[in-house]
Amino acid sequence: MRKILVLGLALLMTLGLAGFAGAAVIDFDDLVSENQVPSNYQGFNWSESWYVYDDTSYMYYYGNTYGSTSGENAVFNGGGVMVSTVSGNTFNFLGAYFTGWASYNQSVWHTSESITVEGYYQGSLVGTASMNLSASQYDWLNAGLMGVDQLIFYSSGDSKWFLMDDFTYNTGAPVPIPGAVWLLGSGLVGLVGLRRKLQA
Repeated sequence: MRKILVLGLALLMTLGLAGFAGAAVIDFDDLVSENQVPSNYQGFNWSESWYVYDDTSYMYYYGNTYGSTSGENAVFNGGGVMVSTVSGNTFNFLGAYFTGWASYNQSVWHTSESITVEGYYQGSLVGTASMNLSASQYDWLNAGLMGVDQLIFYSSGDSKWFLMDDFTYNTGAPVPIPGAVWLLGSGLVGLVGLRRKLQA
């Protein structure tokens, strides 16, 4: 029984990490600050409101003491509300780092208080991921939006800005399957309970 449990737990861990297998990371560091993200960039179509901003300017002009999670650049929602990313192929959006656009590491009128990402496949909503945003650091959004071909990013309101770095995705099959993982875990718990009853 112990061997079964060990194997089962190993399988759960494997499924949990499978979504990150072969993951690609877009860090935007090859782009020029204060320019639009090219419409066809890194295999995705980016809406016109995505803009690049560099850490040096973000810290110097806005008095912040933190920069993006890798390299020098991040991107932000220039239109102040919604931006989108579209791919001709199905992909898994694993997550990215986000922060609300801050001034002196604090929220101000233009700071987005949250980020919401909707994932679509052929026009139908697949899932949603969201979190509150810090004004003093980047935090990871564990999106887990599998098998999508479009993402729509929403700030917390009109003229509210966020920054994003390390857009992480892969183009494998949509794994893990949360329901299957849950059922496997429940089955393992059931086996443990059954064993205890038999031994009683």
